[in-house]
Amino acid sequence: ALADLLADLGRTDTAVKRYRLLVDDGVAPFDARARVAIGVAYQRAERHEEAVREFAAALAAIDPETDLCRAAMSGQTVSRAYLGQADEAFAAARGAVRSAGDDTTRLAAAYNTLGRGYLATERPRDALYALLHTDLLYNDDAATHAEALSLLASVWRDAGRRTEADDARQRLRRRYARTVWARRVRDG
Repeated sequence: ALADLLADLGRTDTAVKRYRLLVDDGVAPFDARARVAIGVAYQRAERHEEAVREFAAALAAIDPETDLCRAAMSGQTVSRAYLGQADEAFAAARGAVRSAGDDTTRLAAAYNTLGRGYLATERPRDALYALLHTDLLYNDDAATHAEALSLLASVWRDAGRRTEADDARQRLRRRYARTVWARRVRDG
């Protein structure tokens, strides 16, 4: 919990030291969770090479059918897109969409990953379409829907569509006020 707080405050190196205590414990479930958390912390700090390494280490140690694995794959996809490896990153994300079947939570997470990747490669129109999949079709899961609304508010705002941006922001704050996504969304 302390490491999560430090990461949220932008104190990445201090957070990573705390997460490493869990990695060094040698308990497999904690090790993988800590590595994903380290990857996320690096990603937030825009240290994508380090993030990719941590996500890869986590993926090597976890069952492929778990939420933790999907989080690691998503994080790795987005960081790879930031590093200019967009083709490989998008192929992995599209594979996640295909393999999700009828699982709406997995579909939402995969479309959010695509949206974040498209934003990383400055393709806002493609990001918009991917995120709208989550908002309009796969909105059963609170975490993925909140993330999509937060990202949509930014995409709409940047496109000069103030009404749509305000709508996404208001729905986010009304339905998911206590999420990290509601705290991150900007007005305007």
